[in-house]
Amino acid sequence: MKNLINQKIKVLNPLPEAPSLDRRLSCAAYISARGALAAGISTKKPLMFPYKEFTENDVENVAAQLLTRLHIELLKVLPPEAIQRISTELDEYLSLALGDL
Repeated sequence: MKNLINQKIKVLNPLPEAPSLDRRLSCAAYISARGALAAGISTKKPLMFPYKEFTENDVENVAAQLLTRLHIELLKVLPPEAIQRISTELDEYLSLALGDL
């Protein structure tokens, strides 16, 4: 499995134009959920555009980077009470899932 994730992928039929951010985010979410090895080239190409050669590891890293940047930007526009609520809900979920410390 480790060899597959570092093996170069070559895009033979590149996309004619840059995909929308919406399309790239959709691809990133799928790859983050399922892994690059489970994603087809039609999911990888929009995310990696304009690059035509990359590894599965590159794909997973780009997906993580894009989703992280999106969430950081979204947090900047949330009101403080919404951020606090999300933080509290996370603490409650962790306590339920893992037990109290």
